[in-house]
Amino acid sequence: NAEEQSVAEGDVTLEEDGTLRAEVTIRLGPWRGAQMRSILAGVEPAQRPRFYQQLAMRIFAGADEVTGTVRHERDPDQPLELVLHCRAPRYVNLRFGAADMDQLVPTLGLKKMYPGASRSFPLYIDTPLVESARFRVHLPSEVSVLRSASDVSLNGAFGAYSLTVRQPSPAELDIQRSFRIPVQVIAPERFPQFSTFAARIDDAERQRITLQKN
Repeated sequence: NAEEQSVAEGDVTLEEDGTLRAEVTIRLGPWRGAQMRSILAGVEPAQRPRFYQQLAMRIFAGADEVTGTVRHERDPDQPLELVLHCRAPRYVNLRFGAADMDQLVPTLGLKKMYPGASRSFPLYIDTPLVESARFRVHLPSEVSVLRSASDVSLNGAFGAYSLTVRQPSPAELDIQRSFRIPVQVIAPERFPQFSTFAARIDDAERQRITLQKN
């Protein structure tokens, strides 16, 4: 359901020493927004900075200097929005000339959520997983892309997934990922096919982008 789609947008700057600075805006669909409002209701104001820190670290390992805001927290008629600002010191190690960087866009991790290759009982996916994300990465002038990630497009009985990586200019990367996994019941005899579908998504998300310091 398109109405349940959550949207994430990130503006990321990579500095000369590999430090990353980012602003990320996440607009949640109604289902996930209701879940997040319930979580936020249990977070004391004094604990909000720690909550934002944990959220940022799920996207950028080693994130610090995290600040965050929540929009429309008490207005359920509006989509809930989370805005994070953070940095991650030396996120990419460019000291030796070339280094791999993760895709930055938060992963779906479907295989981790539903592990195994077989089941004795049906699998019930009771939460719609519908999300699109776009991260724009700004590179310093002396850093170039040596190897990018391959585009992936999957569309079948269990849902859809896509990944595209573009380079609009030598100093910019545009990483887009979207997925739609609807609520569904998967019979045990169909779980191996679902497991293969999940593994293909994991393979796509494990691709890294190689940067080179000129």
